[in-house]
Amino acid sequence: MRDKSGSVVSGSSTLNDEQYCFDLVKQHDQDSYLSTLLAPIEKRRFLLAIYAFQIEIEHCITKVSEAPIGEIRLQWWIDTFDIIFSGRTAEHPVARELCLAIAKHDLPKHLFVNLIYTRRDDLYSQPLQTKADLINYCKTTKGAIMDLSLRTMLDYDALAFEEIIESCAIAHGICSILSHFPIYLYRKRCMVPVEVLENSRLSEQSVFLKQPPQELSLVFVQMRHIITEQMTNARNNQNNLPKEALPVFYPTSLTDLYVQKLAHKNHVPTTMIVECSQLSKQWHLFKKSWLEKF
Repeated sequence: MRDKSGSVVSGSSTLNDEQYCFDLVKQHDQDSYLSTLLAPIEKRRFLLAIYAFQIEIEHCITKVSEAPIGEIRLQWWIDTFDIIFSGRTAEHPVARELCLAIAKHDLPKHLFVNLIYTRRDDLYSQPLQTKADLINYCKTTKGAIMDLSLRTMLDYDALAFEEIIESCAIAHGICSILSHFPIYLYRKRCMVPVEVLENSRLSEQSVFLKQPPQELSLVFVQMRHIITEQMTNARNNQNNLPKEALPVFYPTSLTDLYVQKLAHKNHVPTTMIVECSQLSKQWHLFKKSWLEKF
């Protein structure tokens, strides 16, 4: 049985809500799944609920054939947060798990809702206009997930690390866009800001050409440079970050692997989706965990 969000609900089955979130993240977000395994056991359930929420919203965008259907499903989630924050019970396995995380760590409603409103634009083909729009997109999507996750680890102490969250959000967000660029193109969504394209004497339409102009490759180089720059900024400020908070940033640390593939001479960003092997991710995360760095 499916609810109005388009997700399968357990109904009267024996499927446990926690297991539902675990399976959802393991299947659809390997980076977050592997990183969560390095978190303290008592925190994993809350992290998985937050990551599962992110996947549910992604599915509202990518698993629909028409924008109005996506709008209905996203609105269902907004209404669900009204229910949760009014103290009532939500009828969805991920929502019920979020209820526990919100109650335990006093997670703010606006981070969830702003993410949904920002992702709503992905249902349509309007491009990002400026670099500031791109940064705001990353902050309200990847940044919100990191903020919520860090609050589950540190509670209100998480507020002291907003600068690290912002840098990681920009790096992680842009890396995700570049890694999945062909998917955005398929949905007719240009995620390279028009401002950036025009600075290179390109138009929005040039991104969708079967044979994009050579200048477009330089634009992707610029965007990769932003990833590297923001990761450097974040890592320069990580010394005061408590060790128990590191798993929140491990998914972002995997941008190192993705950037290497994005920068490969044979990579064609408009036609190739970038993925890294599970073994390479596990080895990378093992090293980061051993060094107690992200």
